[in-house]
Amino acid sequence: MNALNLPTKMPRRRDRMIEYLASHFRYDTMNSWNAATSYALCIKIHHLDLAPGEADACLALLDVEGCYEESGFSQELGDFDRRWDYAWQIGQNGRSGGYLVLYQGGRKHTGHWSYCCHCGQRNFRLVPPASPTPEEYVRLLAHRHPWTPEIILREYAEKPDPAIAFFKDPQTILQILRDERARIQGKEHPGYLDGDRCGRCGQAAMVNYSRDKLPFQTFTKPGMGLDMDEDYQDWDTGQLRDRVELVWDFDQSCQKAVHAFVDYATSVHVEEREVLVPRKVLVAVPAST
Repeated sequence: MNALNLPTKMPRRRDRMIEYLASHFRYDTMNSWNAATSYALCIKIHHLDLAPGEADACLALLDVEGCYEESGFSQELGDFDRRWDYAWQIGQNGRSGGYLVLYQGGRKHTGHWSYCCHCGQRNFRLVPPASPTPEEYVRLLAHRHPWTPEIILREYAEKPDPAIAFFKDPQTILQILRDERARIQGKEHPGYLDGDRCGRCGQAAMVNYSRDKLPFQTFTKPGMGLDMDEDYQDWDTGQLRDRVELVWDFDQSCQKAVHAFVDYATSVHVEEREVLVPRKVLVAVPAST
């Protein structure tokens, strides 16, 4: 099946690569008045190369809630986004979502560094270490006191503090304090909570995200066009090859998504059912004695 009538072999020669990119269908990345376009494909059912029975099944499935997720259509598009680390994304556009468009985007850290294991509340600051090392202890002092590093050192040097005594040279402590204070003032450090108690549910259940589990959010740049009015003859062969690989992956991913939708549509039948949806209401009940 080649529902989108796409080329079957990736172009390798320079002239074929230029022809492939220059002749590729394009569509708006936002609205027509924005005049920004990108590589795109039309996936309207009447535009696809389908058998009559397949087209009817797809039309019927469109009225089913969650059809894109259940069919695997969304999964194929999501795989493309993840493969390109969200720098390139496939999105739907058009009044009925009848076009798949190649968008630019990315991912960024949400700014949350800790969360509550009990209620899920997230926070923009870190939970302080429960058993800090001597260096961590000194760094925490820079967060807990508004004093200058010199005053902090003077105040704590006079106390029998094991963590302070760990450092034989006071200048080492002073340098750690200065470095941490510079990170705070330069907003390179998110700061610390007072403890591990959640401000929402009150449970002592706040923990820090591990570095490989930090929460990220995906963003798209819908108003940005791609390769508009480009003269591909001016591109070097390496640039052409990189762009062809991207657009080819876009085309093939869209093709796989459409095939998944068609395969699913022809493997099920759509019927109407009455579904009871629970809802909350207020009722009067006898007062307890």
